[in-house]
Amino acid sequence: MMRAPGDGDILYQQNHHGVWRSGDGGRSWDNITDGLPSTFGFPIRVHPRDPQTIWTLPLNGDTDGRFPPDAAAAVWKSTDGGKSWQAKREGLPQVACFFTVLRQAMAGDRRDPAGIYFGTNSGSVFASMDEGEKLAGNRPPSANGAFGGGAGQGVSGMAEKDASSFRICARLRPACPE
Repeated sequence: MMRAPGDGDILYQQNHHGVWRSGDGGRSWDNITDGLPSTFGFPIRVHPRDPQTIWTLPLNGDTDGRFPPDAAAAVWKSTDGGKSWQAKREGLPQVACFFTVLRQAMAGDRRDPAGIYFGTNSGSVFASMDEGEKLAGNRPPSANGAFGGGAGQGVSGMAEKDASSFRICARLRPACPE
């Protein structure tokens, strides 16, 4: 769950039942899942300055396996508070992608444009320096060439104390704030 920037009480969350938005600090919730490929997932990120821009990474549910729908990764972005969504796939694996992105594994920075970062259970780390339009990263393949892995392998989470403490940006973006 994340609070949007500004003076309002806007909260966002993604869980096993969809993506949700609250405009009243969590007293009531609106389902904003329409337009996403699944209702299941974990991570959500809110833009550091725009309370209407959010990113999420939906996964198949438990019955289909916790990996991106159609085994093709996408970060889904909304610039209107979840009324519509756009898939951002450039730089992400589109074939045989079986990784999971956990709740604490998506982070961002406060730069302009904002950076978006996520890690997977297979040890892959991806970054975007242009608000999710293009992503790049390391993608260690499994022995059979597919992207993915088992639980406990590689990066299982990249929780941040605050946006500036996320250290991956130091390698990908020189002059990241300390």
